[in-house]
Amino acid sequence: MDSQNEHQPLGRAFLTTIWVFQLIAAGPIFVWLGLAAIFNLFYTFDRAYDFITHLCTSIFAASIFFIVLVQRKVGNGVGEALTLRFEVAKSGFATALWVWLMLDAVLGPDDHYGYTNTRQTRIIAAAVSVILLFILFYPTVFFVVRSKELFTPRRENSEEADENSERQPLLRDTRS
Repeated sequence: MDSQNEHQPLGRAFLTTIWVFQLIAAGPIFVWLGLAAIFNLFYTFDRAYDFITHLCTSIFAASIFFIVLVQRKVGNGVGEALTLRFEVAKSGFATALWVWLMLDAVLGPDDHYGYTNTRQTRIIAAAVSVILLFILFYPTVFFVVRSKELFTPRRENSEEADENSERQPLLRDTRS
């Protein structure tokens, strides 16, 4: 039980730090694509493809953003099972956003973007963006899964564990 108390604050600090970087990554994407979706909704000369693309990708980014905000607000009050669900959901949304970006770069219309990037440049940018997945989103899932194994007390022999727990004093001696 002592190892649980020693490692949990460090693990929580790791998750909290990664959540800040996830907010930094997802926030501008959410705002930029959300504004682009609103602009495409009211700008009648654009194709529906632009509106749908910006709307769906901004929803993915907004989902990541709001899950992180919920996690930061709840803090330590959430169990490891719910934290795992949150991390899997964020990783799923980040992966969906990356897949959409990659498919849009590979299969999207050539004249889709107003700037002069070629399809090859967009594909390279989308391929390089997978680094964010491996740095910010997947490690948190693996950490929560691993911490669940580390922080759960193992009871191989329940009778022996019961005897050991009965021998332990309930109150620690604080006299020095």
